[in-house]
Amino acid sequence: MQYEFPTDGSENAPKDFKFPANIKQMGNVDKDLKIYMEDYVYTYLYQYARSYGGGEKLAVLVGRYVIVDNAQVVLISGAIQAKDTVKDKDTEVFTEESWNYINRQMATYFKDLCIIGWVHIQPDFGTYLMAKDELFHRQCFKEMWQLLFVMDQSERADGFYIYNKDKASLRSARGYFIYYDKNEMMQSYMIENSTIKPRAALEEVVVEGKSSGKTAVQRLLGIAGRRKVVEKPDESDIDRIDAASRIRKVLRKKEEDRDRENKNKYVALTVVCGTLCFACLMMCANLLSNRDRINRLEEELTSVQKSYTAMNEIVENTTAQVFANQNNNLSTENTELPNKEQLEVQSGEEPAAQEDGETQVYYVEAGDSLWYISRKFYGTDKKVGLIMEANGLKDENLIFLGDKLVIPSK
Repeated sequence: MQYEFPTDGSENAPKDFKFPANIKQMGNVDKDLKIYMEDYVYTYLYQYARSYGGGEKLAVLVGRYVIVDNAQVVLISGAIQAKDTVKDKDTEVFTEESWNYINRQMATYFKDLCIIGWVHIQPDFGTYLMAKDELFHRQCFKEMWQLLFVMDQSERADGFYIYNKDKASLRSARGYFIYYDKNEMMQSYMIENSTIKPRAALEEVVVEGKSSGKTAVQRLLGIAGRRKVVEKPDESDIDRIDAASRIRKVLRKKEEDRDRENKNKYVALTVVCGTLCFACLMMCANLLSNRDRINRLEEELTSVQKSYTAMNEIVENTTAQVFANQNNNLSTENTELPNKEQLEVQSGEEPAAQEDGETQVYYVEAGDSLWYISRKFYGTDKKVGLIMEANGLKDENLIFLGDKLVIPSK
């Protein structure tokens, strides 16, 4: 038998949609379909799995399917028991009465949600996907985003199965997220459909009858503040009231634990922030100190550079003066010879000729040349070769100031 399920969940996320902030990751992240299950749903399914002897059970998951930034997201915010199921070849299956009950619960507690999958609780079988489950899922849950959640409460194991991209078969989802929210819809369903059956004493109140004067047992019901007087208490009603009280206590304790955990997180975050601020202040102080050192170093480098520049200018000026003096000396030496010769020519004086048989010594003076010396001592420049031979000179142009020359006789 095939069943049609309401699948009118919006595929476009509302403008103010936000991902759950307080989450816990179970396994890895599945890129094809991100699954978020609310904590009350997760807790209730395990309570339901352990109830009534912990046997095989079925349930459905309700919530929303949305697309956020091209990412497919399933938000599971409710779970409904599958009552009136039957055994078919040793496997629990849904019946028409099961779906009627589920539709009534949807209309009562989960009006704005849709069925997005189902649950198979199979103790001692792990999270193994049975062929019958896959066949049933493909026949009745045809949307790509509809899920199968397999549980084994004895091993505390669970996992989701989703369609492959070609929708030819189911594959295991890589992981999912547990998120925490108030979820009043699921709380109301849990209170009215508790799987816990405590045994508590019935509070009795003795009242007087109006006509007979007899006493009766008065039981307080938490419905609209009314009192109902009954002669015989209903055991199922007692269990229901006590179970609701237990669930409220559990939920209150979870809220307190969550608040305490958040407070501890805030304290730890405050300590971390304070430590980071102190570290930043120390780093700033260090940077300021280093900046002062760098400024002093820059000043010293600037001073050294100025000193170097001044020294370089002094050296350049000194070098220029030395070269200028040398050039002046050379210019003076080059001009002395023609001046001397010109003076002698202009004066018309001839150097005294060397007498025969006398050998003289002469020291080269500034502006002298071998031709000048020859004319000075011999009256002619044809004796240059004689002077060179007497003094062992090889170059007639190479004599130096102060050289000692032997002047042979004529």
